[in-house]
Amino acid sequence: MIEFIQNDERDSDSLVKKRHVLLTLYLAFVAFVSLHEVGLYLTAIIFGKDPISEALSISPPLFLGPMWLMCVETLVCISDLVAISGIFKWRKWGFWLYVCNTLVSYGCWATYDQNHIDNTIFSILEISIFYGLLSIGGKNKAWPQLD
Repeated sequence: MIEFIQNDERDSDSLVKKRHVLLTLYLAFVAFVSLHEVGLYLTAIIFGKDPISEALSISPPLFLGPMWLMCVETLVCISDLVAISGIFKWRKWGFWLYVCNTLVSYGCWATYDQNHIDNTIFSILEISIFYGLLSIGGKNKAWPQLD
């Protein structure tokens, strides 16, 4: 368990909150992926190229699509970074923002690509894994500690 000390807003006492190391690793991974995706989407918007798809010879490109989709996905990735920082600061709204971001992203991809069964499975799995990691840790679960 990783301990974090936070001052209580009501009486300025220090509270020790513990986060499971797997949750910390997952939050760091999601933050890294979101930062990377912001860079790739902005590159696609500004230069009209997808360097990942070009390097791996992927057709159709992963990060090139309609302008509205790339703009919304960029905003979703930035909002994911805000949600992850909320979870790091022990705020429950971070989880709900992350869930809303996942649903917005799912809706955009479902509108763009009509064959979206894999996106449905991925979205449900993404939310389930995140909630599961918030719920592990025995008596030091992160979910009940969120404000």
